Amino acid sequence: MAALPGITVPGTADCYGHSVWDVKLYGSAGAPYDRSMILRLTLRDFLTLQGARGMAIDVLVGRVWITEDGRAGDSFVDAGRSYRVGGHGLVLIGAESQADTAEVVVRRPPYRTAWAWVRDGISKFFMRRQTRGELHALPDHMLRDIGLRRDQIDLYR
Repeated sequence: MAALPGITVPGTADCYGHSVWDVKLYGSAGAPYDRSMILRLTLRDFLTLQGARGMAIDVLVGRVWITEDGRAGDSFVDAGRSYRVGGHGLVLIGAESQADTAEVVVRRPPYRTAWAWVRDGISKFFMRRQTRGELHALPDHMLRDIGLRRDQIDLYR
């Protein structure tokens, strides 16, 4: 399959704060990535995913490193291989080589059972509750250091 140039994220992804320097949307890829977009990453670029449990990261061109919260060490994925996100924590994706760009597709699995949907919802609820509790336990000066006020903590739902 010929890869389309571009860099973006799939419309169904729960992504935030990615620090890709230049986002250029050229178009969507054809099947089997019909609901995804191809991301082109250079050495300076990386993509940040949050709450991406079950998402598949398919490497089309090049080699990428993937750091997932809760896993020891980075995973390196070559072209033609995939990586399945196992947790709800932070996931960072970047190109390994400065000589080449890497092209990846981030997509949801083809289907989710009702049980998986309920389990993921419950898991997210408890993770967010734990995060709010940990933030409430911090002193005010530490909250200021990370750019939060105490009244903003409960807005995180």
